[in-house]
Parts: sequence; structure tokens; C-alpha cells
Amino acid sequence: MPFFVAISAYIEYLQRIWVNKLNIVTRNLRFPLLSIMLIIYTSVLIINIIPVYVLVTNISAYKVFWVQEFNGWLPNKWKHSIQIARDINRKLKDESQKRRILSTYSSGIDVLATFNPTGIDYIIHALGTPARSHYIESLLSSKPKYITTLREDYTHWETWVRRTNWWFYREFVRDYKPVEATFYNIIWQRLENPKKQVYPLAIYRIDKDSNNKTIINVLTNKRKNNTVHYAKIDLKY
Repeated sequence: MPFFVAISAYIEYLQRIWVNKLNIVTRNLRFPLLSIMLIIYTSVLIINIIPVYVLVTNISAYKVFWVQEFNGWLPNKWKHSIQIARDINRKLKDESQKRRILSTYSSGIDVLATFNPTGIDYIIHALGTPARSHYIESLLSSKPKYITTLREDYTHWETWVRRTNWWFYREFVRDYKPVEATFYNIIWQRLENPKKQVYPLAIYRIDKDSNNKTIINVLTNKRKNNTVHYAKIDLKY
């Protein structure tokens, strides 16, 4: 009962505000039910108008665009990605979907243009030896025309993904070259004449920094600045 008493008191309070400030009715002619319905109606109207206003504002300001294939809207930053997917579809219309794109992180490009030949949307889900073997086998058997990877300046996780999944990157970087970039990923195109690349043995130096810390220094060509090098290190202990 105290709860309903409090609600009734609050409604009466709102009623007095509406009556006094807006002069909807006179002091001698009050309609509690009418006031309550007016408050509810106004609240519902505001709640429903704001989202519509925001949507109309975004559309009118060209912040979103319509994607017919998705039957929906996307932010403008996706325009380039969607156009790339359409171009790939047009150029590779006679190719099997599994031979179009393999993405380490599937996105709108994949939904529009292809089916990931690995059957795994994100490379981080390729856990364990069987799953990783399947991932590599899918790459080697399908030989997709394009591969997409995330940009390191879009997410720092790409650095971690490349390091922990070098078993995949090592297989494709020698046969592909980067040809396009969107705001979030890099598109690699398969070379017409892939060459088997032989990785040279690295020159290294091992320094014992302390009793529990050893540093492995891999030496590179100092004349090549701003170049990223990766070294495969096998530890036996």
C-alpha cells in the first residue's frame, strides 16, 4: 500500500505542475485521468520521435548509405569496402566462391563477395593442430585470388595475431602482394606467377642478461630502414 500511496502522491504533484504552469484547466475544474494520459502520451511521443529524428538526420547528412545486397544501411566509412567486394564479384563471377577471398577476420566484404574457404570466420578460432592444418590446407587447395588481413593501425591486435599465427602468414606472404586498403583491412592479391621463396638463415647473437633472462638478437641489414623482419626461432629445452 505505501507504494501505491507514493505513486498517487507523485501523480497529484505532476498534476498540480501541469495545471498551474500550463493553465490547462482551472483550479476548480481538474481532470486527474486526463492529466495522467497527457503525461503518458507526451512521454511516448518523445521516446519515439528522437530515434526517428536521429535516423533522418544521419541520412540527410549523408552519414550512412543504403546497401541493396544487405537490404540495410551502413556508415559511409564502409563504402570503399563494399565497392571492393562488388568489384571482386564482377571480376571473379566465373570463379568458385571458395577461390575468391580468404579473410583472417571475415567482414562485410566476405558476406557480399564470397564464402571463406576455411569455414572459419576468424583465424583466432583455428585452435589446435587439426584446425590449423585444415586452415592451411584450405589456403593451399583453394588458392584464393585475394586474402584480407587487419590493419595494424586499425587494431593493435593484428600484431599479436600475426605473431601467434605466423604459421599461416608465412605460407601466403610470398605468393601475394598488397593492392588495396580500407579503413580496417589490407587486401592482398595473388601473384600471377608465385615464386617459391627460400628464407635465409638468420644471423643472431645470444646474450645472457641475468640468471633468469636471455636475449636473442636477430641481426638484419642496417641499410634497409623501416623494414619489418620476422624470424622463426625454434627453442629446444
